[in-house]
Amino acid sequence: MYKLTIRDNNNKLDEMYVSHEVFKIGRNSDNDIRLDDATVSSHHAEIIQSDLNVSIRDCGSTNGTYVNGSSIDKHILKDNDVIVIGKLTISFLNDASEPLEDDLDPTTTISRGEMQHLLERIEQHKSGKTASTTVSRKLNWIAQNENGIWWGFEIEPVVGETDWENQNNGMKILLKEEAKNENWKDTLQKL
Repeated sequence: MYKLTIRDNNNKLDEMYVSHEVFKIGRNSDNDIRLDDATVSSHHAEIIQSDLNVSIRDCGSTNGTYVNGSSIDKHILKDNDVIVIGKLTISFLNDASEPLEDDLDPTTTISRGEMQHLLERIEQHKSGKTASTTVSRKLNWIAQNENGIWWGFEIEPVVGETDWENQNNGMKILLKEEAKNENWKDTLQKL
């Protein structure tokens, strides 16, 4: 399992695992790693896993992709390589331990700061207060499933058998877990 640690000026923003063959990095919401920064191109780079190695490829970005200080078009990654995309750094590590989130449906991953902001918005919405700031991920809906897990959605979800179903490849983000809810179909809220 390959772990990526994202930093901005040595401040750790997030950690995630490369979970599939082609892992996209960029500013648009359809990327696996979304870096909301003007120095990052819409579709900046890709991390590609094969049976032999893991590599990173620049996708024609405006500001380029750098590994260990050198500009690259494509580069085979090694333990402790440091990738620079815009003003952000991503450390690459071959981590033998499995991520704790494997049992969940990690449709996308967000930083702890952004998670805290989303939870504050949910509490403000529940109490009738309006949020004073916007979330860069453009979550427009929240809902709880039968098991008590709150999800955030970019596009209005539809009721499934035991959960809300995402439509049109909209973004779905795990927010928090509460007690089971028999009335989960009544929890859909527009933010």
